[in-house]
Amino acid sequence: MVRSMELREKIVREAFAKKDVKPLLAHLRAIPLGSEEIDTLASLLKRGCLPLFEYPNAKAEAAREDAIAQIVAIIEARAPIGAADDIKAVLALFKLIESGYRAILEDLAGLPSANLTPECRISALFDLCAQRRDGVRTASMDAIIVDGMIDPIGLGVADGHGNVVSPDVPIDVDVVTLTMALKMEAFQQGWFNASDQLVLPKRVETTTDEREAVRPLLIAAQAWRHWTWIQEETRYFDGTLTDVPSSEFPQEYHDAGVTRFLHHVPGSAEWHMIDLAANERLHLRIKQEAAQMAFGTNAAKLVKGVSEKVPLLPYAFVSIEELQSAHILDHALSISVATDTTQYRGLRLVEWLRGYAALQKLVAAPYEAGDHRPELLLVEIERVDLIKRLQRVGLAGAKADSFINLVSFDKGTRDLFDTPVLCCGSTKVLLYGPALVGGIPAQTTLSRLACLKQSLEARGKAFEKAMLAFMKAQGLDARTITVRRGREEYDYDLLVRWDERIFLFECKSRSLSGNNLIASYYDALELESQVGQVTRLVEGLKLHPDILDELFGPGASDLELIPSVLNVLPMSVPDPIDGVYFTDASALTRLFHSPALMMSTARSETNPFLASVPTRRLWVGDTICADDLVRQLQSPVQLNLMLRQIGTTRSMGWLKAGCLAATTRILHKIVSTSKLTAMLGETRDDPSAASKLE
Repeated sequence: MVRSMELREKIVREAFAKKDVKPLLAHLRAIPLGSEEIDTLASLLKRGCLPLFEYPNAKAEAAREDAIAQIVAIIEARAPIGAADDIKAVLALFKLIESGYRAILEDLAGLPSANLTPECRISALFDLCAQRRDGVRTASMDAIIVDGMIDPIGLGVADGHGNVVSPDVPIDVDVVTLTMALKMEAFQQGWFNASDQLVLPKRVETTTDEREAVRPLLIAAQAWRHWTWIQEETRYFDGTLTDVPSSEFPQEYHDAGVTRFLHHVPGSAEWHMIDLAANERLHLRIKQEAAQMAFGTNAAKLVKGVSEKVPLLPYAFVSIEELQSAHILDHALSISVATDTTQYRGLRLVEWLRGYAALQKLVAAPYEAGDHRPELLLVEIERVDLIKRLQRVGLAGAKADSFINLVSFDKGTRDLFDTPVLCCGSTKVLLYGPALVGGIPAQTTLSRLACLKQSLEARGKAFEKAMLAFMKAQGLDARTITVRRGREEYDYDLLVRWDERIFLFECKSRSLSGNNLIASYYDALELESQVGQVTRLVEGLKLHPDILDELFGPGASDLELIPSVLNVLPMSVPDPIDGVYFTDASALTRLFHSPALMMSTARSETNPFLASVPTRRLWVGDTICADDLVRQLQSPVQLNLMLRQIGTTRSMGWLKAGCLAATTRILHKIVSTSKLTAMLGETRDDPSAASKLE
């Protein structure tokens, strides 16, 4: 009975998903419409329920406007004047956002690429990006030869503007912008099939002039991607988006011919940086472990390749990257990938790794043989042949076809790194080599699972056991216990007594956002939930002091209690939230390893070797103590270093965190008569960064 009097999210979502608002209107007439209900409704509409149209759809847009008008009419008839203003504001915001997309689409018509056929345009984009990818490879090798230093973590290449950037930057930029360019073209040409997969037309030969003609299209794709970040940030994190009057334009915009300026201010810039830092830390950790294995093992001699039948790990591996990836996930997730039977979308982790590693090996074969022609990075293969190859290397039966579907480019694709397979007609697929060569299957697998909303929480108990064993191995008194007091049950994942303190760790095995802003929003909500969980556990120990006294001896309940959330992946937070700290297994275990953080490099000599030098002190004294752990919780060293690096170095951070330099001003230089929308935000590291991508 009480349930029927509440605003029900399911009804709101289904109304727009099923394109039938009648049940929602009836629901709104049947429930109280106070400020709380209306606020909740506005939030649901803004955050995913109300459809947003990136591409013009007059019929659907009219239906949406009619639905909002009916909702507003019900609210205005039953609530005070102005109560429906927030609902009206959501529709107005969506129209403003859509006007930004329309401005970019209008600019596309004036680009040199508009004179090409769609087939030629897409083929030229693929060829151009493959050519650019090979240029980065050459520059990377030249840097190693000139400097005599192999630095797989911090190796830099010149960007043509007097800066040295990580090779990841131009590669990442090309892959993500090509992804957006493909989606833009596919939506306009109707290339998505009934299963939402992209089906490319037959590729054609392209000329140098045609490849140059599509270069500005990549800049337009950057603007589209930037605008997508702005609209997601505005909708989910309550950023502000203002249509600035021409009279208030900076003079430089008038000089550049900008006719419209939409000004964006992020609603939660601090959280975006924390989330970005977590994903970058994971990326860095994976690269470091892969580099250490590359220099510390002779496993490369045992690589089987993909030309023969190869069983799954632990019995064999098709590439050194696959073996490295299994090792990385073993450590990152506190499991044995080779024996773990948990399935994610029907595939075990070891099968995900084998699938990505096999694709990588198929594409990399010419490079490894010394043939570095860029066009060889684009591998067309019959789908049935690819299925047979994957089956031969361990993806038995229908799993090979299932894997291909899971990593094929579709409407939900966020980048080609995760989905490097593209359908070509009805029988062939294209393997996009620039997104595969040099990749690490462990990172790609985690990113794809996050995009598919596949939680890692099934590994929670394994993580708890691993952390319990780790703390005991350090000689600490560590316990796990589930107790019931009255009607309440308290599940303590990890309690550690160390000197005059009790550390409470609530272990979490969630995925990271993968730099997906919407996933990041739900991660932020989860943090709030975790604070509530830990607070309840703390209250339980206060209400029932016998729990600690029985575990650790009389007087234990009087010791200082330090509550924390302990994440399996590198997610830490710089400050406690309501007295609860957030740390991660990587930072925690590293604290016990040695008194200082070390930086590793390797020299390119006859016998390459790793050299380590200390960079940050972790212990105050010669031996670790409880105070060192408290300091780490209060000021996470690894997080602080990453935040500083994001803020001071030219990396992908500016793009992933939404630092949206005026990419449309670049378009203006290309299009003589342009109706431009300048897209700028408040949190800019480098306002000219985008121009340096040309």
